[in-house]
Amino acid sequence: VAFTGNLDAREVYNFVGDDIGNVEITNFTAGADPTFGDRLDLSDFANGAGQLVFAQVGGDVEITDIAGGVGDFDGTITIVGATTADLAFNIIYA
Repeated sequence: VAFTGNLDAREVYNFVGDDIGNVEITNFTAGADPTFGDRLDLSDFANGAGQLVFAQVGGDVEITDIAGGVGDFDGTITIVGATTADLAFNIIYA
């Protein structure tokens, strides 16, 4: 599944279920800006970053699940053109 973000507005990507598949998000606005900074709502899966894997793969970030969090999912969320440091303010946890 591929999503292309709107650079003119803040977006919240909410993930639910146990099989989200492979998701690719482009035009994701990373950072702490409260107006334009996009968010990934991963609250169904984790209380904090330690329950997920954030891997820098080239110029992208791949997010996968570690079993034993709030909930578990199969698949990968890829944020195209981001770094793991970029996403520090963009994740919503339970």
